[in-house]
Amino acid sequence: MFFPNSRIVTLVGHYGSGKSELAINLALLFAATKDCTFETEMTNASKVRLVDLDIVNPYFRSREVADFLLQRNIEVLCSAEDFPGVDLPYMPGNIAKIFQDESAYAVIDAGGDPAGARVLARYSDEISKAKSEVYFVINGNRPQTKNSESTVKYMNDIQGASGLRITGIINNTHLLDKTEPEDVLEGSRLVGEVSQMTGIPVIAHAVCRSLIDVSELAELEELDKEKVFFINLHLRKPWEIA
Repeated sequence: MFFPNSRIVTLVGHYGSGKSELAINLALLFAATKDCTFETEMTNASKVRLVDLDIVNPYFRSREVADFLLQRNIEVLCSAEDFPGVDLPYMPGNIAKIFQDESAYAVIDAGGDPAGARVLARYSDEISKAKSEVYFVINGNRPQTKNSESTVKYMNDIQGASGLRITGIINNTHLLDKTEPEDVLEGSRLVGEVSQMTGIPVIAHAVCRSLIDVSELAELEELDKEKVFFINLHLRKPWEIA
């Protein structure tokens, strides 16, 4: 079963890759954890913070579900906390909490391109020194990550802009409500090629329960079922809600 091996996880990737949705699901996964699996002993494994650092042209915002997350012991750190619908291009002042408090998990939802990832450069030293992971989220149906060569270039651009080294790859290939099991499989092939080219391991294949029939997914022999990360959708625009 997929589970991060660090208390701090940063998500980067192309705009529209699904980082914010994955960030929420990762935070919920941390919040549901009963036993600490990390070297650093934690006093309260259920304490989780989600940092919304996607402040450059955001479309989906993690902070839109802050109340929902707070009910599940997840604190959302973001700019304009009192105005969740407003885009203000500055970083939350309380982000230092995640580095100072080693008793809590943290998920950082970063910007969706090298410009957005540049915000992370401000905290690159702190992130690097902490026991943390940086995961690159790939949706093989996005224009700039549709083949291995362009994806590797994009990864290198984000690493250069952020000053951080990507440590893992998440396949999140989808077509929203048009997603089929074959999309996940094609995405797994793409991330496999990227992994071979970069030496960065594939750590998970994200699969939304409401979009794909799990029984159909089980028939995909090529897909590594041990790395499947089942997620739920939490971010929806008003016109997408039935």
